[in-house]
Order: sequence, then C-alpha cells, then structure tokens
Amino acid sequence: MSKIFLIIGVGGGLGRAFAQEALAAGHRAVGTVREPDQIRAFEALAPGRATGMELVRVPRGIPDYDAVFEPMTTSTPGPS
Repeated sequence: MSKIFLIIGVGGGLGRAFAQEALAAGHRAVGTVREPDQIRAFEALAPGRATGMELVRVPRGIPDYDAVFEPMTTSTPGPS
C-alpha cells in the first residue's frame, strides 16, 4: 500500500533526498519549495505522484495579516 508523504524543502538537500527515496519506493510526495520554478522540477521526478507547493513567506511584524493571506484565498489552483 502506497503512502503520501508531506516533505518540507524538496528543492534540495535532505528534503529532496527524502522525497526521491519515497517516490522511488512507489509512494506519493507532496513537497514545499521556496521558488516557483522548483515546482516543475520536483513534479518531473515522478509525474502524477510528486506534487510541489510554494511556501508563503510571511515577514515578521506584519500589521495586516489579511493583506498577506488574501492572495492565497483568491488564487486558482494549478493544473492537476
């Protein structure tokens, strides 16, 4: 039975290594990246089983959190 792994930091380093091992074992992996261009590179490792998501960076001391998170709630999902 395959599992789904949520892995933070699949753009490189240990996160990428963990994701590659999980995918090689036939599992699915949902991974976060820092840069949008890293999403396609990660998803290309195992099309249909690797899903990338960009992390949202929230600066410290934000006075208006709604202004930061509003684009996330109004954006449309990417291709499946």
